[in-house]
Amino acid sequence: MEETAESSQIRQITTEQILDSFEAAPVPVLTAPEVADAIDCSSVTARKRLEELVDADRLARKEVGARAVVYIRLEAEGGRLSGYGEWKNSLWDE
Repeated sequence: MEETAESSQIRQITTEQILDSFEAAPVPVLTAPEVADAIDCSSVTARKRLEELVDADRLARKEVGARAVVYIRLEAEGGRLSGYGEWKNSLWDE
């Protein structure tokens, strides 16, 4: 199976790059385009990596409009939960 340029880019975007974009934000709630701008990749690539981190319980996902989705970081630097982490099972799960 041949690797596409997009799948190669997705693999090159590290978890640390994604999580660092949340650390740099004033509030740990970002959209895929905001993450894409922060790490200089396409929105599609950012969205795919964000969804992988949601599946791994590193981020939460919330639909906030007909097509709008925000992602929230569940843990802060040092492994402790952010203030939003404790809400994961109540407010952020669908």
